[in-house]
Amino acid sequence: MGWFDWLLPDLAWQSLTPELVILLFAVLAPLVALWDADRRGMRQFTLIGMGGAFLLSLGSLLEWHFSIPGTGYNFTLEYQGSSLNGAFVVTYASQFFKVLFTAVGFLAVLGVGRPLKGRAEEDFGEFCSLLLFATLGMMIVSSAQELLTLLLGVEMTSMSSYLLAGMRRDRVGAEAGLKYFTIGAISSGLLVFGISLLYGMAGTTHIPDLARALTAHGSFDAISLVPIVMILAGLGFKISSVPFHAWAPDVYSGAPTPVAGMLASGSKAMGFVALFNVFLVGLPGLKTNWQLLVALLAAVSMVVGNLVALQQTNLRRMLAFSSIAQAGYVLIALAVGTSAQDGGVYAVGGGLFHLVVNAAMKLGAFLVVGAVLSAGVGDDLGSWKGLGRRAPILGFAMTLFLLSMAGFPPLAGFASKFVLFSGAVDAATTQNLGWLLGLAILAILNSALSLYVYLRVLRTMYVEEGEEGRLVIPPSVTTAVIVCAAFVLAVGFWPQPVLDASFRAARSLLGL
Repeated sequence: MGWFDWLLPDLAWQSLTPELVILLFAVLAPLVALWDADRRGMRQFTLIGMGGAFLLSLGSLLEWHFSIPGTGYNFTLEYQGSSLNGAFVVTYASQFFKVLFTAVGFLAVLGVGRPLKGRAEEDFGEFCSLLLFATLGMMIVSSAQELLTLLLGVEMTSMSSYLLAGMRRDRVGAEAGLKYFTIGAISSGLLVFGISLLYGMAGTTHIPDLARALTAHGSFDAISLVPIVMILAGLGFKISSVPFHAWAPDVYSGAPTPVAGMLASGSKAMGFVALFNVFLVGLPGLKTNWQLLVALLAAVSMVVGNLVALQQTNLRRMLAFSSIAQAGYVLIALAVGTSAQDGGVYAVGGGLFHLVVNAAMKLGAFLVVGAVLSAGVGDDLGSWKGLGRRAPILGFAMTLFLLSMAGFPPLAGFASKFVLFSGAVDAATTQNLGWLLGLAILAILNSALSLYVYLRVLRTMYVEEGEEGRLVIPPSVTTAVIVCAAFVLAVGFWPQPVLDASFRAARSLLGL
């Protein structure tokens, strides 16, 4: 027996390697920056850490095996459903999310292009470290089976994100960081208070045990509304759903664009992972207390996000309100996820599928905006006149991202929305729940409305005349954008592999 087996007898230690790699690189990043005077090596250092964690997570998801020729040594990345005292579990679902989080982190770092300008350049080592810690927090949430472990991961990501949002070190960046921190502190307090009330009612913080404990104490049914509302509010802030969305437009427009992209893709996905885990695994027996409330939040988020996005002339604020609408779409999966086994898996799988697609679309769009900003073009709509001719690759990629967000076939957004909305339609017809059908129709109408939002940008880029001259874009940023665009195209034409993985992750999450 090796010393790893002795130290962690109940957990295959290989399963922890993605987190250990991220932690090691996060701790070393500020120290490495001391020997990297111009900060140009920090991005490569961070990419190695993110890339290594991504490969290890992907390897455990696909159960890679390695052997050293000529020796008896074998190395496996199988996760084997491992558990560490029930607080930290390694399942197909957890590894699925870790692949997503590390991929988002890798592309966000690649999309930085060069060290941040101004005073932020001095702190680029800290910037890279905070990105790594934010990713580590997301990975902890994906494996959390204890409410306190989940809270630890959420707060690790949140604390890192507060600092990242203000990393520009100017007035706009300081305002973004302060607003994000202030509202985030309130949401964290609500989340902690909600968890404490659940513990008082159920006598446990182990998420799978909550269902049994709360079902056995039916007298607590009405009282459970209080912690349910508090946890929904605390995690609603993380996913920027209405009415917990006020921070998003200012933070997305004030933070460095790769950070905004990570918040709109990775951090939002983390919030949904936490919501799915708490409500679908821990509180399914109390669905009558929260199902309609979640559906209402979904409807309001879709409508408000798209209607306000119609009025925006700033690209980053428009993407922020678009992200709020996307949160409303995914909340449909949470509202439907408590239906019968097959229906629940289909709905949750559709939600996970859309989270993956949304991560590529939103991150790619923010990286395009960031690249255009770094080339000296503003982020207001009028500055993008003729951009399709000045930066053909970025223009084509932005076209794919925007049309995919609107659900335009045959792009990935159409495939994910089709599965997501059809889950609500299926549950409505099989369980005679007409309000779910109404929710699906409202989502389809909002998708049609969002098309007008995005067509305005495309018209400005390709129809209106603007300045001449090609924009100079760093190759690394172009590469990150192309990867996101290629994913959107590939999944649109061939969605089955990602869809199958999403359904399998949904079954794993729901314990089926």
